[in-house]
Amino acid sequence: MEQGEDIRLGNGSAAVLASHDGSTYRTEITTAGVTRHVEIGHTLPRGTQPTAVVLDGRPVKYELRETNRGTEVTVPTGPGHHTLIVTA
Repeated sequence: MEQGEDIRLGNGSAAVLASHDGSTYRTEITTAGVTRHVEIGHTLPRGTQPTAVVLDGRPVKYELRETNRGTEVTVPTGPGHHTLIVTA
């Protein structure tokens, strides 16, 4: 589990918690003072494709990007508390 608090994000801040259990990857974000678009995501092992991406309990469209760290899965959302679950 990785965790960060009071991460500067525009004029506000965010707290982030990321974890995984087997083929399920979870990211939680809570923003404060952020009034614009926010992206939430998780990085999967290189070459891994998601089989399901769910934001706040609902299936969503997502973007994939191959990086040096692996396959990034990102979803646009707004300020507040959000939970992203990616199953690979």
